[in-house]
Amino acid sequence: MARRVVGIDVDATSIRLLESSGTRVERWVSASVGSGTSRDGTITQPTLVGAQVKRLLRASGLGKGEVVASLSGMYAMSRVLSLPPKPQQEVLREAHQLARESIPLEELRVEWELLPADETGQEMLVLGVPSAALSAQVALLRSAGLKPRAVEVKGIALARAVNRERAIIVNMESSSADLVLVMNGVPRLMRTLHQASELSPERRTAALARAVEQTVGYHNANSPARPITEDVPIFVVGTLAEDPAVAQLLADHLPYPLEPFVSPLEMPPHLPAARYAASIGLALRPPPRAKLGQVPGSALPLHINLIPQSPPFWIPTPGRGLYVAAVVAGLAGALFLSQQATAQRAFLPSLRQEQAFWKLEEARQKSQRDAVIEKEKAVSSFTELMSRKGGNVRLVNLLRSLAPQGITINTFALSESSVTVGGSSTGPQALIEFVRALRASGKTAENGAFRRHFSEVPFSSVGQGGGSFSLALPLAR
Repeated sequence: MARRVVGIDVDATSIRLLESSGTRVERWVSASVGSGTSRDGTITQPTLVGAQVKRLLRASGLGKGEVVASLSGMYAMSRVLSLPPKPQQEVLREAHQLARESIPLEELRVEWELLPADETGQEMLVLGVPSAALSAQVALLRSAGLKPRAVEVKGIALARAVNRERAIIVNMESSSADLVLVMNGVPRLMRTLHQASELSPERRTAALARAVEQTVGYHNANSPARPITEDVPIFVVGTLAEDPAVAQLLADHLPYPLEPFVSPLEMPPHLPAARYAASIGLALRPPPRAKLGQVPGSALPLHINLIPQSPPFWIPTPGRGLYVAAVVAGLAGALFLSQQATAQRAFLPSLRQEQAFWKLEEARQKSQRDAVIEKEKAVSSFTELMSRKGGNVRLVNLLRSLAPQGITINTFALSESSVTVGGSSTGPQALIEFVRALRASGKTAENGAFRRHFSEVPFSSVGQGGGSFSLALPLAR
């Protein structure tokens, strides 16, 4: 009987559910997250979103299989650490302690997995995710009536879906973006960035391109033996990537060749693969004992599960590619290593430096993001008002139609911050009525193009001398 898996990918703006049977996608559905349930790219009302997921599951008939869910990489940390060649039991003794030391923050939940060894030695992938974020995701799934077999960081699911030895993956959603660098089939660096939904495609892709270059530069500086070179392909997925022009905009800023995402699962041609890339990766998550080559489309079966299991997460398990016989040795080794410094602890300062780097980078990008949003509002307002297709004429006609008896408009001047109207009036009362008409017009649907401009016209902007007047209408900023 074919194995059935349901991949559940929920972020701050959308819900994507996909059910697979064996190597084939059978059902899928997506919906927008309800308003007021998220802030700054993070879900703040998990139980409400969970209830929405539950209704969506019932309506679509999904949910008849193993449930695997994603967790946003917002504020999560990942690290690939090197271990020198040693006997298996010695590696197991050191792995747990090194994982805890490499990401020492108490508010983070730390999980790790040993990667296949080669002639250079052993490596381990370490993940640290905020405990609060994981608890919120578990609450969301429980509200949906689900008992997931596994929860994993979205970056791992994306790497599994793309299924390349080397790749740069950019997952573009309306309020966030995921960046994943893959080398030797391993997601070696994963980042999630908040992006304001107000950004235009040009601004969004330019900011993402800078983030990609910064992330690649950081990786290459810290992993010179496995650099990301300009021949590494870039894959652009996510809801916004359904528009090929958006993906091409991003690729135009970068030297890496753009390649289309192709699902490892069989799927109908009308299914938007880019939108469901993370859900496809979740559906491809291998069973606990799977090995290389046993899972369709999975180049490297990563088993990291963020849900507490039995035995507890700090004990190495077969699901992490370890042997049951090593459990006791691993626990004893943790006690031994608490008294002894190892060569691997040299990685701790570099990781703390990495933490500081990303915190500063996040603060810098937030400042830039706020500035860009303000500029976008100003440009959008100005463009909306003064479009090439008769914007001036429309505005003049509107102003003249609103002028009451006693007001004559003679001059019209436009600057970047205001529109100045000049004319003559029969007296102050006629001018006051004109301003009131402008305010009222700004609040009506039929004049929506000018709503923000006229809704707050200050009386102080009126200048009058003799029978003439000059009225400054501020443009929305």
